Amino acid sequence: MKRPRALTPATAIAFLVGIGVATAGTATAAQMITGKQIRNGTITAKDLSKGLRAQLGVPGPAGPAGPAGPAGPTGSLSTITTRWFQKQGTITPTGQVDVAQGSCNPGERALGASYTSGGTATDFLVHRSLPMIDGEVAGDGVANANGWAIVYSLKSGQSVYVNILCAR
Repeated sequence: MKRPRALTPATAIAFLVGIGVATAGTATAAQMITGKQIRNGTITAKDLSKGLRAQLGVPGPAGPAGPAGPAGPTGSLSTITTRWFQKQGTITPTGQVDVAQGSCNPGERALGASYTSGGTATDFLVHRSLPMIDGEVAGDGVANANGWAIVYSLKSGQSVYVNILCAR
């Protein structure tokens, strides 16, 4: 069996220079790649570290408030008034109803109504509360209503009171 050759100084220097060139080349390449050299769309989420991927869905801090927008249109001042009316109650036979209705003043709109009776809660039953336009049930709701009607049943002869909320 042959004996291995002894390591000469020239071989040792060549070996060290080779290792230096090999490792220096990798480090130099890592430093020389910039964002300008990477084409758009070539780096995907799997190429990023786990820590960086976890930060992708986290929102940043809120930015400064933007400038104020323009002022909105000036609204009209409304006067809201309660118009009330009273209807002397007549006892309604079982299965029949009566109607109490009232109107706002000209130029006013009806916004809603409340009602009560001088009797007990069991004597007075409201079936419907309806907006009206010029004495007729409003088909389009409260938008143009100028009156209100209460459809009710009454077991006693007590008065029915209706308060209409009117606005100008």
